[in-house]
Amino acid sequence: MLEVLRGAEQNLRMYATPEAIDFAVSLDDVSNGEFFESLMRSTALQDPVMQRQPEAPQLGTDWVWRVHRKRLKEVLPLLSTAAEVRGYSKSDIRALCKSASIPLRFKWSLKKSVLFAAIFDDLVSSERGPSFHAIVSQYIQLEGQRTQPVLRAWLKHTFTGIQDDSVDHFMDLMGLRRAVRPPSIALLQTVGVVGGCSANDFSTDEAREATIRACQSLALETGHTFAYIDHVLCSNFTWSRVTDKRFAFPNTSVCTFDDPMCDTCAHAPYCERRGVRDVRAEPKTIWITEYAPQWSLDEEAVLPLKYLPGQALDAVHREIADGNSLWWRANNLHIDDTDAGDVRAVMFNMQTSDVREAVGERSYGRTETANAQKSATHVRDNVPILIAPAGDGLYGVRSDGLLLAYEEAGVQEVQVLAVDWGQVGALLKLRKQ
Repeated sequence: MLEVLRGAEQNLRMYATPEAIDFAVSLDDVSNGEFFESLMRSTALQDPVMQRQPEAPQLGTDWVWRVHRKRLKEVLPLLSTAAEVRGYSKSDIRALCKSASIPLRFKWSLKKSVLFAAIFDDLVSSERGPSFHAIVSQYIQLEGQRTQPVLRAWLKHTFTGIQDDSVDHFMDLMGLRRAVRPPSIALLQTVGVVGGCSANDFSTDEAREATIRACQSLALETGHTFAYIDHVLCSNFTWSRVTDKRFAFPNTSVCTFDDPMCDTCAHAPYCERRGVRDVRAEPKTIWITEYAPQWSLDEEAVLPLKYLPGQALDAVHREIADGNSLWWRANNLHIDDTDAGDVRAVMFNMQTSDVREAVGERSYGRTETANAQKSATHVRDNVPILIAPAGDGLYGVRSDGLLLAYEEAGVQEVQVLAVDWGQVGALLKLRKQ
């Protein structure tokens, strides 16, 4: 595992931007100053007006968050030292609000932050100090993973009156949760440290727990933070380019399902290359081999989407829209029609019973039934069923429901669509705001 981490760090230094490398270094900062700034960032500007709003942000409120970030930028330099902040009086808070153009309605959360500063300063000055990181580390549990109930309870008990969302934000900022992201799991699976393979599929609980234990072991052995190790591993691998676009650092990835860099990757000497294609193969047709053999895709049948029925192109657009929703990206990601028309694809007819046999008996309960009901119009329009690479399943959140809808409608033969998702991912763009 230590060799894997060193290889991942070498890849990061070789391929990442300076900004991405600086961010990785910042994840290793567990100084009291960094912890205190995160505490102030999470608690100092709790807007009483926003707290009375519905949980879901309303449309057209982006400006609120922009203003909030601007205020934070102004006020944080004035809340940089716990020993100083704990001495702030009411008049000091009013002066702070005035100098940073902060409305006085925030004075209550600022007063609370002064109390939190005193608690923080007392903790690091007591016999339990001087490292706040060492104090909170006692309450972190691997089995708690993202929720970290013990640490959360300690923070709420210690900083009396702190709000739940402030606790969660604080833990996220300092990387105190023991949760790993899917690309980290996929990397360890690819090099053979963790069992299974995550290419274009979700990780199993066993793989996730094994990766958490591996990252924790590396953190203890190297002195790096858990968040740093997860970030470095995550930067080295993602499932595919289409998923890669949904993670924060797509340009730092070394190994992708579609385009590995085995000739220069530091992991190559010990990597089992599970699910990774031969990099010397012809890219225009090699993507077909990523699909399970029972689909019997014909290289001679590969055509750009623009030469297939319009429903094929619509199916790809719908899948991107569903992906946006799944990854909380609103409608940010899209692909232009002109670009999408050049995406390589294969569409063919197949007996509905054969499709069911190929994917097996899958049941998602009410979700699949609900998707089948929504797919009634798609059945009438003969929308193709998307099949998934790297497995025998179907692609996207609607496809299983669409197959069920075809079966319920008694359709004997359906159109099946396979797409070069690596090419789709390379063409994805962010909408201009």
